Amino acid sequence: MFPQKTFLRILIGLDGSESSFEAADYAVSLAKHYGSELIAIHVIPSKSVLGHSSGMFGVVTPAFLKKVTEEAEMWFAVTKENTKQLGISLKTQIISTGESPIKEIVEFALREQVDLIIVGTRGRSGIKRMLLGSTASGVVTYAHCPVLIVK
Repeated sequence: MFPQKTFLRILIGLDGSESSFEAADYAVSLAKHYGSELIAIHVIPSKSVLGHSSGMFGVVTPAFLKKVTEEAEMWFAVTKENTKQLGISLKTQIISTGESPIKEIVEFALREQVDLIIVGTRGRSGIKRMLLGSTASGVVTYAHCPVLIVK
């Protein structure tokens, strides 16, 4: 059974991984139960895409940004379809930043007065499989609200 806490606004971090889609499914289920508003975000950390940049560290080319934005919009579309069928409000936002994804997610959640953050972590092989992903771990460490990690 769900706790007595009410989650009016739930934030989902989508990165295209299977676990982030699982996180979105959990978020939709919780939003239906609580009558929550959902916000889905995708963070594009420009400093970490050197291999896709123009060759200058931290500079994302317009072509790369367009490609990543189109991918994120496809991920959002899947969640939008699920929420639309259930009558759940969903807002989406893509954030391109020179900051870390952790910082952006945590600050976005605070700014938007989010009551719960739901993120996924990728399953990995070997010993790494037991470790929490660095973004998920950072969000848990710095968030002002509860965080649900979905594998």
